[in-house]
Amino acid sequence: MRLLKTSTYLLQEFTSSDTPKYAILSHRWEGQEVTFQELQAISLGPDQKLETSEEHGLAGTGWSKIKGSCTQARDDGYAWIWIDSCCIDKTSSAELSEAINSMFVWYKNAEVCYAYLSDVHFALNKNWFHNSINIEGSSDEFRNSKWFTRGWTLQELLAPKQLRFFSHRWVDLGNRETLWPAVSDTTGIEDWRNIKTATVAQKMSWASRRETTRTEDRAYSLMGLFGVNMPPLYGEGENAFIRLQLEILRISDDESIFAWEDPTDDTGGLLARSPDAFRKSGDVKRLDNMHYEKPPYSMTNKGLRVEFPVLSLSTVHVEFLDADDTFLAFLQCRSAESYGMLAILLRRIRGNLYTKVSSGGLILPSWNDLIQEQVDNGYRMVQVKQEDDSDLSFAGILQYRFSIAIDALEFEGFKETSRWLSWRPPAQGQWDSKAVPGEETISIDSRIADQGITIAMEFKGFNGLENDQSALGRTEGFSESDRFIMIFNMYVGRARLALLKRSVDLDLSLGFILGLFVQPGDWMTADRLLRSSARLGSGTMVTAQLARKPTDLWLRSYKANFSFDKPVEMHSENDSGDLTPERYPPWPGYPEYPQGRVMTPEAPIEAMPNFSFFEPRGRTGEF
Repeated sequence: MRLLKTSTYLLQEFTSSDTPKYAILSHRWEGQEVTFQELQAISLGPDQKLETSEEHGLAGTGWSKIKGSCTQARDDGYAWIWIDSCCIDKTSSAELSEAINSMFVWYKNAEVCYAYLSDVHFALNKNWFHNSINIEGSSDEFRNSKWFTRGWTLQELLAPKQLRFFSHRWVDLGNRETLWPAVSDTTGIEDWRNIKTATVAQKMSWASRRETTRTEDRAYSLMGLFGVNMPPLYGEGENAFIRLQLEILRISDDESIFAWEDPTDDTGGLLARSPDAFRKSGDVKRLDNMHYEKPPYSMTNKGLRVEFPVLSLSTVHVEFLDADDTFLAFLQCRSAESYGMLAILLRRIRGNLYTKVSSGGLILPSWNDLIQEQVDNGYRMVQVKQEDDSDLSFAGILQYRFSIAIDALEFEGFKETSRWLSWRPPAQGQWDSKAVPGEETISIDSRIADQGITIAMEFKGFNGLENDQSALGRTEGFSESDRFIMIFNMYVGRARLALLKRSVDLDLSLGFILGLFVQPGDWMTADRLLRSSARLGSGTMVTAQLARKPTDLWLRSYKANFSFDKPVEMHSENDSGDLTPERYPPWPGYPEYPQGRVMTPEAPIEAMPNFSFFEPRGRTGEF
């Protein structure tokens, strides 16, 4: 370790065994820093003190920081100080690597750390009697200091035994203890003294608010906070953050490392691309299962090998619109508001090989004993691979295909009245009604689908159409109000299907209706009004499910399936017939019967101005 003499500005190297007590500086690099080479090149006078700094080109903010920090250290009784700009020879890759891996420890071992806030120009008005600060004009300047937004200053905030803040003119603003209410509001860190018990997700969320000049430094600046070491490889980009997470997994079984969400991530891996993905994970707590011994994680050529409780979407009481190749993987962690386990979405490729549905976010199902029992019995070994262009399972999708059984809908008494596409397909991408008998199919280029596409089709029940045998006598009971819209959406490789009940009072185009409810991009996550089921005006319940069809690796094909529950008459209270309710579904207000679901006066349809929807059977997304 190389230290700077506070009285002479001389540099001297020390080993770990003979390192003297020293102060340490935390600051932002601002373009005029004094380097190791510049300080070494300076000639010294007979008294071994630095001559006029201007003669050596050291005038500027960099030199003023060195002078100010050395003066403060001398006043506090410290003969030595460490400053990253001039105490590291950055031309030596070996020395730079050692410094990056040792920096957290160096800040931790320092007697005091001076946090220099160059953009704070006023002193805070302290009220020492209450051991707090008076929030006046300068407090906003303190909270808004760029020092709180830099990646490297996170460890410099948390590691030191003692931390003091100074303004532009080296006016003492206060220490970490007295200023913590303002610091906590700014950083989102509740208590710096409990960093050892904070989860991986919480620490990552602190870093999500910060930035660095080099992409790799967002990972390298966190190594000390997680107690890991790895060689810096500038030029590797986002892979540095992947390597950091792999190093964390070598020493920790904290599954909150998987509790992140990034709607734009199409890599399909369990590991995030940057700390930004943890921005909403600040309240994720660890939840250990004391009755289950999990096997260790391992990295194989098939991806990260992990054991999760994996359940189908139909198992838990959360309304999902995803295809039947999508599953819930439960994590051993929870949100601060619940003791139920958080879950993420995984899409099955084949066998035990899965990919993460990153746009699915973090999911908090409605928790009960039945779910707990299914989770306890649902552990499965899965392998999830980061993006790999050489593996067709991940990067080989060239085309998506969507089909709908028009004949089956007509059999149930429904006719298509209109359809709408969010993109203009090429000639070879038009609808095909001949490929599969009874179905209409459209092919979608993967480059278009990953950017976000929507297909909408409206259907209406028909009554007594002459010479139409497709309904086979099932048209009775349908009315003009039996109208619904099917919506298929693709975004970042995620396919979903939803229903929207059409108002009979408004004759609006599909494009106009979708414009009212649908936002560009991943709208099915943003819009909570879309459902997998809808009860029509005649009482018929229509339910849609998206099924994955077996295809080659280069093609992913989905089919929209529909089921219909026709209304039945209610018996009186004295009637002991078979239509008495036997159980209730997990959403309120809609009792379920053996012959189908019906609407009763006690369970009215919730009406909206133009459309009607079901309440969700659980909660998804932000918690």
